[in-house]
Amino acid sequence: MPRMYRLVVCTALFVALVATDIAKKANEAHAERLVLSNRSVSCGAANRGKLNNGVRLPAKGAGYVIPGHWLKRNYRYGSQQLVSLIKRAARTVARSHPGAILGVSDLSKKNGGTLYNHQSHQSGRDVDLHYYAVDRKNRPFMPDKYMPHYLYNGRAVYARKMGRVPERFFDLARNWAFVKALLTDRSANVTHIFASYQIKSWLLKYAKQKRASRALISRMHKVIMQPSDSGAHNDHMHVRVGCSHTDIRLGHCRRDNWPTSHLRKRRKGKIRLHYWRKCPSKTNS
Repeated sequence: MPRMYRLVVCTALFVALVATDIAKKANEAHAERLVLSNRSVSCGAANRGKLNNGVRLPAKGAGYVIPGHWLKRNYRYGSQQLVSLIKRAARTVARSHPGAILGVSDLSKKNGGTLYNHQSHQSGRDVDLHYYAVDRKNRPFMPDKYMPHYLYNGRAVYARKMGRVPERFFDLARNWAFVKALLTDRSANVTHIFASYQIKSWLLKYAKQKRASRALISRMHKVIMQPSDSGAHNDHMHVRVGCSHTDIRLGHCRRDNWPTSHLRKRRKGKIRLHYWRKCPSKTNS
């Protein structure tokens, strides 16, 4: 009788534990479904990822516009964190510098993944932005279909594959205000601002003239960088935000790019790209 009693008790405890575990997993799955139905999830790495529930950036808003050339491409989806950051930073600059309009080009595709002419922009955390510019009379230059290269004197008259373009000059005051808005934003974590060495030096020098805090200047040194595997970025600014807690938990989001040595594999004399995309199933729905 005691042996039978112990067996019954053990069986009951085992069933209770299993039921508790099943209920816990069901609650977690329900919570994830709620998250997926209401917000974006950045999955994988910037150069090897996908995007769940991508947020669409409107064609224009307070202080920014997507020029027609890039609007037709429709690569204007990003994580909630990134899209909201663009809106806030552009609005901040427009308020402090009337007439300032930010040109926004490529973010990501609606569901992320590979993007033509880009090594990253796959998981909704990257955006290419036009530098603020002025004309010879120091009036704000409206963003157009060109991304010209700014020379050592701040003048731009040439764009890659486009040849000569309307003259403009690098607007140091507004570009500094925009970078400051990005790096001091309390709701988004900007991890990278890709720009040329020359432009970085201009921004740092201007920040010191404006007596920016040591903490902000230190962060500029760390975040602003010239990429080593692409162009110098003296024609546009590339901004990347970090992974949110939800991105990490549901999308296995990773801060750093996936090593290119893992992306390529030689087989029978050919190079194949092996993409790892870990994202909730709703991504492809």
